[in-house]
Amino acid sequence: EKTVIVLETISAPPTAIDMGTDTTVCPNDGFVLDATNPEATSYEWQNGGTVQALQVTEPGTYSVTWENVCGSTTSEEVTIGFIDCSCVIEKPSAFTPDGDGNNETFRILYQYCPLDDFHLYVFDRWGRIVFESLDPDQGWNGTDKGKDVPSDVYLWRMTYRQDGQFFQEHGELTLIR
Repeated sequence: EKTVIVLETISAPPTAIDMGTDTTVCPNDGFVLDATNPEATSYEWQNGGTVQALQVTEPGTYSVTWENVCGSTTSEEVTIGFIDCSCVIEKPSAFTPDGDGNNETFRILYQYCPLDDFHLYVFDRWGRIVFESLDPDQGWNGTDKGKDVPSDVYLWRMTYRQDGQFFQEHGELTLIR
């Protein structure tokens, strides 16, 4: 009696890689694309790299192809953009603490940088301090000792350290009631 064995090779389709959606990051954030997949036996990025995770060093479209044990391949690509993440500090020139819920406080707005040793003073026209704060997230609500101050032009002075360097800035602020 003869036994016939039939072998059929089935190439298993690889599982997709999910590197996330297109995104925009700060250049110095150390952004890494991770294509790790437990079924992968090899990886190849568009730059010829063969690692599972790739450090993003410049903006662009990054693609990776990986192969599974059956020799099947799949690819994924994602576009990474860079934005300017240098320190942004905005100092409003006016505010309206009138209870309508809009623009109620004078506050220094900052992004992408810590403001260390922060100190903010607001002075009336005679040089008297009407507000003082050591917290950059605390704003002035237009009061002095719990009482509303009148519509007027006030002066502010701010000092802070950033990356070890000392900064001092000043300006005018219009309070409108």
